[in-house]
Amino acid sequence: MVDRRYADKPVKPRGAVRQQANTPVKGNGRIRAWMARILGAAVLSTMVAGVVQLAITWSAKPVAHVSIEGEFTFIDREQVAGLVYEALDSSFVRLDLRKIQQHLQQQAWIDYAAVSRRWPDSLEVRIKEHQPIARWGALGVLNQRGEVILLSDSSELNGLPVLTGPDASSQKVMEQYQVLSQLLRKYGLEVKGLQADATLAWTLTLDNDLPIVIGRDQVMEKVGRFLVVYQQQLKQRLGEIERIDVRYSNGVAIGWKQVTDKSLTQYSVGGKQLHTA
Repeated sequence: MVDRRYADKPVKPRGAVRQQANTPVKGNGRIRAWMARILGAAVLSTMVAGVVQLAITWSAKPVAHVSIEGEFTFIDREQVAGLVYEALDSSFVRLDLRKIQQHLQQQAWIDYAAVSRRWPDSLEVRIKEHQPIARWGALGVLNQRGEVILLSDSSELNGLPVLTGPDASSQKVMEQYQVLSQLLRKYGLEVKGLQADATLAWTLTLDNDLPIVIGRDQVMEKVGRFLVVYQQQLKQRLGEIERIDVRYSNGVAIGWKQVTDKSLTQYSVGGKQLHTA
């Protein structure tokens, strides 16, 4: 009789070797990891080399184009272009833009310059000129801030008023001119010049070359008294007057061109003649 409890068990043949499943060898995984690292390092090295080569190429690339923008009245675009090309002493990437800016702003008529790169190989330059408000002495001009700009030739600005005074007081002279010219223009009078001496005593010149001596103090009050007398007594007679002096507390002295018994006349603010000499 067969004992069925053991009939279904597999019978192992004697002397048989146990077969191993496909178990990976530990050494193979380490080799693959090192190979991946080596390959990654090679790719990275190639990329870095490419970037370095590209950087070297760009660092040596010259400026190919310069764009210049602005309003050009006293300096032209070609002059600015020449100044920029003078300062191109390096490649596009290595250029010192601040140095170019300073080089431009050293020129007489350039108030402000902005220089920037435009990739891949161009420069953009923006120019702002000084705004001349008045001439300063023989060879200077005052800009909108009262700063003195020295010129080799100011003949093209002959139509501007002439202001003179101590160099350190140029801004004060400019401010005084602007205030006085705005006031007198309301009465149809134009200022041709304004002079300040070392003590800031003022003499104003109208566009008919008539000087008005104002002095140091109470400038606006004195000019106001002149305008009252001008409206009442002098408006039709300015061509006969050689000189006006407003350095009085309550009147105006008039010097006439014709030498007569009344070549000097003083008027009070109300128009009453105070003194004749």
